[in-house]
Order: sequence, then C-alpha cells, then structure tokens
Amino acid sequence: MLVFVFCVGAVAAPTGWILLESERSGGLDIFAVRPDGSDLRQLTANAGANSSPCVSPDGTTIAFTSTRDGNSELYLMNPDGSEPRRLTHTAADESYPSWSPDGTQIVCSQHDSHDAEICLVDVSTGETRKITDNDVDDWAPSWSPSGDRIAFARGAFPNICICVMAPDGTGLVTLTACSGYRGAPEWSPDGAWIAYYQEVAAGNTEIFIIAADGSNPRRMTSHPQPDEFPVWSPDGAYLAFASLRAGGYADVYVMSVASPLTEIWSVSPAPRGWDCPGAWIGDGSAPTP
Repeated sequence: MLVFVFCVGAVAAPTGWILLESERSGGLDIFAVRPDGSDLRQLTANAGANSSPCVSPDGTTIAFTSTRDGNSELYLMNPDGSEPRRLTHTAADESYPSWSPDGTQIVCSQHDSHDAEICLVDVSTGETRKITDNDVDDWAPSWSPSGDRIAFARGAFPNICICVMAPDGTGLVTLTACSGYRGAPEWSPDGAWIAYYQEVAAGNTEIFIIAADGSNPRRMTSHPQPDEFPVWSPDGAYLAFASLRAGGYADVYVMSVASPLTEIWSVSPAPRGWDCPGAWIGDGSAPTP
C-alpha cells in the first residue's frame, strides 16, 4: 500500500493515466497505465515505431510520432487508440509534438539531413512552418499553458541548454547554462515551472525544475543511474519520468514534487521493457477497453 505524507500539507494521490512509449510489445508502441502501475492498456499495434504521445487540451485527441509509413511523421488518434490518421507529409522526420493551448497547432522538432529545427503544424491541414532556422539543433519543444512561449532544448552534444521563445520564433531567452547537456523541457500545468533533465556526472542525468523566468533551479532526483524525460501530472503535484535505476531497462517512475527524494515509486508493470513517459492525462480522457 502506498501512503502519501508531505511536509507541505495533504496532497491527493495521483489519478488519471500516464501515456508511455514501450518496447514491451516487441516493437515500439504507445500504452496507457494508471499512476500506481495498474490497468496497462496498449493503444497502438503496427510494424512502425510509435512514440512521443501527447494529448490535446480538450482531451479528445492524442498526437504521436510513427514510422508506420516510412519516415517519422505526426499522427493523431482517439484516447482509446482508435481512428489513427496521419497529420504530416514531409521528407523530414517529425518528433516531440506538443499542443498549443487552443488545440489548433502542434509544435514539434523537424529533423533533416542538416539539423533539427522547431516547426509549427496546423492541425486542420497538416501544413508545417519552421520557426527556428540556424546551424544548431533545436528540439523537444513544449508549449506553455498560457500559449505565449515555447520551451525547447538548443545546442550540440555535449553542450545543450534550455531556452524559451515566442511562438513566432522571436524573443529568445536562454534559461540555463549551456555547459553540459540538458533535454526534454516540460511546462508545469500552471506555467510557473519547467521540468527537464540535466547531466550531473559523466553518464548520469537527473531531473530538475526551474522557474519560468530562469530562477530557482531545483534538483528533483538523486541516483547514480540516469533519470530523464519528465512529465507533469494534470494537477502539477507529481512528475513521471524514465529511469535506468532498476538496471537493464528504462522504467517509468512517479515522484511527489513536494517530497521528490522520499516519495517515489515505479509504475512500469512486468514484464519489463523500454518504458518512457510522454504525457499524463486526466480521467476525463481515459482510454476505454
């Protein structure tokens, strides 16, 4: 039995569904699981690699990437995995989708033979438009809840920083140092914080959060094995993330934001596989059997 005790007052046990990509099916598919590791449900099943699920603001649509038709493109499907449909048709590889708050656009990374840039995708037409264009990699964008900023990772390994900009590509602000590497920024539901992972030692990364203005960085995990790809619970009280701390495979873990070093548990059910969270959705978007 899990018992939640916090020094900052009572916090409700986590609810909803964690959307994750996993190799437990033999390929790379998208699953949904409860925050306590129960009720695992497979949402995709085809020969392509399916990854990076994220849910629309109204909870009715999941965007994800798939190679089912060749290169990596954006697709949409219902929360139960039904009615998958292709959104983008480009020669590049799209990845890391994130919805605009009004649900009309998706921001994503677009990789070609030169580098990775950030682009916007019109959900109604599938048309893409780059909002960055430079000689460094820009990737893993996350749209702020207020809609006025996009966080993303910029740089070349091993020096990658977390930046924010306006949705038109202007107003660039670098929030972190650029020595060492960081990745996968994710806005908190209230827009006050950005979670991301950061290298702390050779071969090891940990989860951090930083205020939206770049102040008050806080380390949230401490383990000799890598912790990466954080996603927030809908109420902002918890973070799910991928970790190699159990050895051999990546598992999904959940931690309390109020007590991150003491309230932490695995939600990856057996048999183990490569599990990585992509989104956390409320019960109103629950997958159906």
